[in-house]
Amino acid sequence: MLISFIWRQRLLPTSLFTVDNKKVDVLSPGTLNSDQGPDFIGSELYFDNTLWSGNVEIHVKSSDWLVHCHQLDRNYDNVICHVVWNYDADVYSFLGDKIPTIELSSQIPSHLLSNYEYLMQNQSSIPCANLIGDVPRHIVFNMLETCFFESLGTKMKYVDTMCRKTCSNLDDASYCLISRSFGVKVNNDPFEATALSLPLNILMRYYGSPTTVESLLFGQANLLSDKYSDDYPRLLLSEYSFYAKKHNLTPQMSASWKLLRLHPANFPCVRMAQLAVFLNNDFKGLDSLLSLSSVRDVYSSFMVGINDYWSNHVIFDKTTVPKNRTIGCFSVDIIIINAIVPILYYYGKTHHLSLICDKALDLIENVSAENNKMVRLWKSLGITPLNAVHSQALIWLKREYCDKRRCLQCKIGSKIISSS
Repeated sequence: MLISFIWRQRLLPTSLFTVDNKKVDVLSPGTLNSDQGPDFIGSELYFDNTLWSGNVEIHVKSSDWLVHCHQLDRNYDNVICHVVWNYDADVYSFLGDKIPTIELSSQIPSHLLSNYEYLMQNQSSIPCANLIGDVPRHIVFNMLETCFFESLGTKMKYVDTMCRKTCSNLDDASYCLISRSFGVKVNNDPFEATALSLPLNILMRYYGSPTTVESLLFGQANLLSDKYSDDYPRLLLSEYSFYAKKHNLTPQMSASWKLLRLHPANFPCVRMAQLAVFLNNDFKGLDSLLSLSSVRDVYSSFMVGINDYWSNHVIFDKTTVPKNRTIGCFSVDIIIINAIVPILYYYGKTHHLSLICDKALDLIENVSAENNKMVRLWKSLGITPLNAVHSQALIWLKREYCDKRRCLQCKIGSKIISSS
């Protein structure tokens, strides 16, 4: 709300008065209250040189106080000021005391309202596209830092969710999250479901036997069929049938695979083969991630040649033009961003290990900035990301602030609104 923003940011005239013409000096606007009760708590105001301490309530019209029945609510007993855009009624506390009211519409500089209306009504996908060039770079990058950690926080919440799914086993959670990252968005859920249906400790028994590892993954992914004629999928099915019975395994059926509009390199079978060779390269869970000291180490762990069958296949039984199907740097970067960094940062935060948090941040700072449509849009406005920290922040800024028109909560938008 614009009124709260003006009050919180103290974008007020030097000479501020109540509707009763009492001079007001704001020593402290108070702290925005996210719980029940007045909008700002712990405010300190001088009314005609007398200091009042208490709470402040914000409304568009002063009569909203009556609409919301605050006069009947003891939580509002300590309101010392009612800040409104339009004054249309006097208001009183539960005890019958008249509450001083400040009407902002007649006292706020016109540029604040016009700047705000411009951003809210602008049809551009980035409301401040024509103005951001005038915002000091330190404010822009300060906002990007905020956005990056908000984005990382969301990813950490998913790590926590995965820990609950795996009974707080970070090895299994790491395995599931990395598996999920192989899904390239559209197939994240079936990759995750496959990993959840196939415990890591079972897979680890067969490291060194690539065919067995592949058969278990493809079988649990529900990607095998007795209708295939090629020797390779028939061998995988035979192996899977044996080990599924041995370990009492049932293929995941909770999520379906999607192929529509996917690049052939991202087809589920190719991705599953890449995951299999990564896991078979002695992946043991969290310890394997902790042992990675650089982005180059990560690349070496993932970029291992897969079964020759996939050089001229992207699905079973159908040949394609021969091509190297080893996972590429771009795909590994996505795994670093969406799985490895959140896991390491989560582990560091929950175990109070600042060095592990620093390790996670160092990794992502050394990953190249993404080059997608959203990032290119920011580049066209002169905001060029230096690394994946910045590109992740720009993606978050666009989705969570620009798209939702949260300009009042954005440091860039706040600067623009308050500028004359």
